[in-house]
Formats: sequence, C-alpha cells, structure tokens
Amino acid sequence: GAAMLAAADRALAARPASGAIVAEAAAATWHGGRGLDSALALEYPVETILSGPAASVVGSLYLSRETDACIADMGGTTSDIALVSEGRLLLAREGAVVGGWQTMVEAVQIHTTGLGGDSAVLLEEGGRLSLGPRRSVPLALLGHLSPEVLAELAAQAGRQKPTRYDGRFLIRLRPADPARDGFSEAQRAILSKVGEVPLALERLFVPGESSYLADLELRRLIERGYLGLAGFTPTDAAHVLGYQASWSLPAARAGASILARRAGVEVEELCRRVLRQVTAVLEHAHSKQ
Repeated sequence: GAAMLAAADRALAARPASGAIVAEAAAATWHGGRGLDSALALEYPVETILSGPAASVVGSLYLSRETDACIADMGGTTSDIALVSEGRLLLAREGAVVGGWQTMVEAVQIHTTGLGGDSAVLLEEGGRLSLGPRRSVPLALLGHLSPEVLAELAAQAGRQKPTRYDGRFLIRLRPADPARDGFSEAQRAILSKVGEVPLALERLFVPGESSYLADLELRRLIERGYLGLAGFTPTDAAHVLGYQASWSLPAARAGASILARRAGVEVEELCRRVLRQVTAVLEHAHSKQ
C-alpha cells in the first residue's frame, strides 16, 4: 500500500494538470464524504474502506457536473450503485459493511450487485437469456488478444444449427503440473488439450457421448483457477450496438450471431435484449437503496 501511494504521488507530481483534476475530485470526498491525503491514508489505512467505489462516484460527479444522480460503476463481474443528493453522497452512518462484518468506519452508502461487463450471457430453455453469475472473458477481448480464434468463430456463426458449445472457448490461466497438483485422469486429459492458444469448447467433447462428467471436471478446473471461459457478454453486446469500440467487433458480432440464431431473433435485437436486461437488474438493485 505504501509503495503504491508513493508511486501515485510521483505520477501526479509529474503531470500537474492531471494532478490538479484528481486533487479537486479527491477534495470533494474519499470513502466517507471527505478528503483523505496519502499521509493520513498511510497512518490510518482503515479509513480507505470503500475508497475505490467512492472515487468512482466522485469522478462521475466531476465529469457530469450533476448534483442529483444515481451512479452505477460497472466492473467485470459486479456493479456498485450510489446515490447523490444536492451534490452530497449518501453515507452509511452506522458504518461500512465489509465481508459481512459491520465496521465503525463511516463510508459511502454503496449497493453492490453481481452483474458486470464480463457476466456470461447464456440462452436457457425457452429462449430466455440469463446473465451471470459466472464470468466469461468477452469474445471481443479474446479476438483482440488472440486473432487466430476469429476464423473458428466465423465458421461457428455460419452454421445452420449452432450448438450450445459454439461461441465459447477455454483459456489457460496458469501452468499446472499434472503429476503434482492432484488432478483426476479426466482433468489431466482436459489440461492436455488447452495450450497457449484458446481452445473451442466443442473440441473438448466427443460427439454423441454424454458431456456431464466432462462438464463437472471442467467446472472444477475453472474453480481452481487453472482454466477460464470466454463467451458472449454484455461487453460484446455493447460492441455490436456501437456503445463500445475497444476490442474486436468481428468477434463480438460472431458471438452475437450464434446466440441470435439459437434464440430466433436478429443480432441487434439480441444485443438490445441483453442490455435491457442489464438495465433491469441495475434498476432492481437501485430500488433496494
């Protein structure tokens, strides 16, 4: 923590204009509606509880110049929601709750919901879309980092009858020693197929055979952090609709095409449904504030 604060101080000192903007925003509030300089943070680190979400709220207010607002800060798998009234953040006077524990540290009243830009979008029976709670690497990001998957994605999108495995890829997250890390035979077989290049999920299963056990073993490897899944997410829907342009549009669009064909709707309509569902979840979370 001390090293990070020292590095931040040096970076801001090297960029006076940016430092002035940050200083103005930080003066408005930190975790509990007041400024907190680095020296005080080092002496009383507990005072930085929920400072990240609070800083997001302050930054939003600075950029929008709004005084009454509901602000949602969406991350990868969670979204933080806070209310601002007459330019003041609503505070949890009884103290912040961290990890289920009630503290005596006054902080911004933040409601966190388990939905983010990396939440997996899946199609359930009957055509209903579900969001999360599992995380997926967005296809747009996968296509940006590993362009070699684009041809396979395009081929899957062109199929007349897409499967539930289409548009989903496995990624190796960390090295594994099959001889020492306590893997089952099925888990070792899965790990042997996933190398540096993302593996299309369909290649993991033998056509015509039950995938139940392989699904179970795969889930365990994901939970242990050895593998990750890439698939369609709200981030991809935002790329298709033009709200975001950070990564690979062809990859995002291919993923949307696969889901849209399975759902029996147009690509843009599927993406609008995803974002409407995201909005509905956030509105429901806001109603609990």
